[in-house]
Amino acid sequence: MGECSKIMGECSKTMGECSKTMGECSKTMGECSKKMGECSKTMGECSKTMGECSKTMGECSKTMGECSKTMGECSKTMGECSKTMGECSKTMGECSKTMGECSKTMGECSKTMGECSKTMGECSKTMGECSKTMGECSKTMGECSKRIKTGTRADGHRTDTNVLYK
Repeated sequence: MGECSKIMGECSKTMGECSKTMGECSKTMGECSKKMGECSKTMGECSKTMGECSKTMGECSKTMGECSKTMGECSKTMGECSKTMGECSKTMGECSKTMGECSKTMGECSKTMGECSKTMGECSKTMGECSKTMGECSKTMGECSKRIKTGTRADGHRTDTNVLYK
């Protein structure tokens, strides 16, 4: 009976230690589960952020393409602006190279587009002035042609008389 009592005491002690160990394991597993949940949440947020970045970069790429197309049309339409369009094309190339910095690139594009708009406005103004000048030239040439046909000078006298003018 004494030996049984001793063995039962050791068993009881061992079971107590096992129970303690299992409790610690359970606690550790709970902490691990909590950490895994946090990691999963963080990874989800990262995935969402990466998706948004990818979308933004896609939109930037589309905008850059439209800018490049507009620059091409400007270059084709405005012969006098070919130098300026070349500078715009160079700027667009730099924008494409720095697509990783979307915010900075979009700012540069906005600035460049403003300069292009200003340049096109100036070109439009110049073309208007040229058109006006050509109209005046056309009017003058018409008057000259009329005088030649009628033989009349600018002062109203006819040129087919025998009077010599100094």
